[in-house]
Amino acid sequence: MSVKRDRSSGKFKKFEKGEKTPKMLEVEKDLGRTIQEDYNDFYIKQGKGQKALAKRWGVTRLQIFGNAKRQGWIDILGLKKREGSTTIKRAKKECCAICKAHDVTIQSAHWIENSKHGPAYAWNLIGLCPNCHDKLDKQKEKEITESCRKLIIHKIGEYFFAKKLQVIDVDSYFEIVSEAMKARMA
Repeated sequence: MSVKRDRSSGKFKKFEKGEKTPKMLEVEKDLGRTIQEDYNDFYIKQGKGQKALAKRWGVTRLQIFGNAKRQGWIDILGLKKREGSTTIKRAKKECCAICKAHDVTIQSAHWIENSKHGPAYAWNLIGLCPNCHDKLDKQKEKEITESCRKLIIHKIGEYFFAKKLQVIDVDSYFEIVSEAMKARMA
């Protein structure tokens, strides 16, 4: 497999728009279709996540989506990006769960923080404005933390109900809720 490198600096060269890398060609061979077709069907139309797409293609998310420093495959191939983002969502019709502000971008705040390996599941996320999100993260105001705690307890209950999970007894449910609360306060 050949890699494009600048001979003088040793750095990787950027690929031209539309030019496929050897790894892209290998993935297409394994899929039996073009990356563009699979990306549009699997990621755009079916709404599968970045992690699932990377696993399907046998590469990293960084290779596919890139970042500020690295050119990703979707940039190289000029593929359209999916509407919305994983960190900032729901800009217009929703409001902050705490202060009810509706004229700002609503962010998905984690109850159990990312830094503590908190999952990005619906029961662990709360739609907050940037101000309330900052106050929750820094635990500046007890009222905000308490309001979020109540919302999370409710969301965990909804999660069990929606998934039709069997809770053997009330103690099991409260044990799960207690662990979520301890994780935030630790």
